[in-house]
Amino acid sequence: MPEKKFRRLLVKHIDPQDEECILEFGFGTGQNLILVKNKNPKIELKGLDIDPKVKEITAYKLAKNNIEVPLNLYDGTTFPYQDN
Repeated sequence: MPEKKFRRLLVKHIDPQDEECILEFGFGTGQNLILVKNKNPKIELKGLDIDPKVKEITAYKLAKNNIEVPLNLYDGTTFPYQDN
């Protein structure tokens, strides 16, 4: 399945609702974050990944699209979010 089609189906499936909070574990280059935020600007997104270089790429892409999403790095031991 082509990547763009898969991403569109993913966003359609999760159906982001106003003020819902979604954590993308393994945000990669941030394309899903951008698509979800464009689908619903009132959603709260957070991103978590292990790669500092990928985080830089994603931060650049988000800024370029005027999208603010907190991005955190995961060291594999300490989960940076509360358990809720």
